[in-house]
Amino acid sequence: MVLGSLLGPAGALAEPGGVAATHFYTFVPGDDDLGGPPILLIEGTELQYVNADPAAHSFTSVARTPTGEWLFDSGVVLLGGAEPVEGTDELAPGDYPFMCSVHPALMRGMLRVLARPV
Repeated sequence: MVLGSLLGPAGALAEPGGVAATHFYTFVPGDDDLGGPPILLIEGTELQYVNADPAAHSFTSVARTPTGEWLFDSGVVLLGGAEPVEGTDELAPGDYPFMCSVHPALMRGMLRVLARPV
């Protein structure tokens, strides 16, 4: 289940309600295991994380702030749950690796924040 608009080889644009974890411990779009494009998010947009997998998952940055907090995090979301990914609306343009904090070795991907169009 993908929430967002597919843009072809350049990436998958997440609308403000925009990313889901699917079955088999895989983020769609943006999962490293799929070898596909990153999730694209416009600067200033808050991402919504939806878990459609029976296992609990999160959408969490790999990097941390200087004080040790995640740059962005949904918290743990159970099957059928949806939570905002706190902090995505504050990210500067650039690439941000993300993971599931419950399954960090299995579930990883890339979020690309694009500059807000003028």
